[in-house]
Amino acid sequence: MNIKIKNENITAVFSPLAGASLRSLSVRNNKEEYDIISNFEDEFSPNKLPLGSGSFIMAPWVNRIKSGILETDKGFTQLPKDTFFNDRTNAIHGIVFNEKWNVDIHEDNEFQCSIDLTSPWPFKGKIVMKAFIKDNFLIQELKGYNHDDINMPIGMGWHPWFRRILKKEEAVLKINAKSMWELDDKGIPTGILIENNEVLDKLRKGLVPEINELNKCCLKVNPNDQISYKWPELELLIESSEELGHIMLYSPENSVCIEPQTTTVNAFQLSNMRKSGTGVKYLKKDENFTVSTKWSVDF
Repeated sequence: MNIKIKNENITAVFSPLAGASLRSLSVRNNKEEYDIISNFEDEFSPNKLPLGSGSFIMAPWVNRIKSGILETDKGFTQLPKDTFFNDRTNAIHGIVFNEKWNVDIHEDNEFQCSIDLTSPWPFKGKIVMKAFIKDNFLIQELKGYNHDDINMPIGMGWHPWFRRILKKEEAVLKINAKSMWELDDKGIPTGILIENNEVLDKLRKGLVPEINELNKCCLKVNPNDQISYKWPELELLIESSEELGHIMLYSPENSVCIEPQTTTVNAFQLSNMRKSGTGVKYLKKDENFTVSTKWSVDF
């Protein structure tokens, strides 16, 4: 079962049985229509999101946890190491991206679904996703709940694969990033922030990402500053709520991933090491945490 929400300008297709993933985001201008999300299928399989396509949800952590080791007030938990994204060394992208979500609301321009957090995550909790379309934009919201007696760390975000080319030329990416996390040789942040280098300079001016140029590029941003991803045909503007202060970039052959997220990579371990600026949020029993991202299209 796929779910569609739409208005006269935008149509979004979601797959609640495949991680509540966004499969397609089609925008219309006069007689022209463009799908800005990468996908490999004319008809989307409702039960599976192929790697390299769509946009999936990351929760209750984003990106990598080094070696899958989670240390909390519950002690040590060994999270499963990745077998889907070809990492195989770390726990990656949370536990909900390929699970079945429950549909709570579906109207013409609005969709809401939810999923309980269960093993291997050691805390009782819940994630709720809401999406709605208005005018020329899609807003997606994530809300995380802690139903456990123990304080729960949480990170959330989105992992979209945007097309490099619509019909003419590759898109230009422009981000006014504040800084970039220094990475070790395994792609894990050291805890040091870099405020100026060649990559940051290119991003601030605008660049067409070369293949693999931006892989594992983890930025700190002001979420209220719009990120521009501009094709000759149209411009995508990404603006997020205050807690989405991190952007992960990835530039494989056919797509560019621009990932709004609440924390950096390996944030829980860095937070335990008293490193600042990681973005980790700790929820007490029955607390919740809400973030949202707005994707607007301008012709």
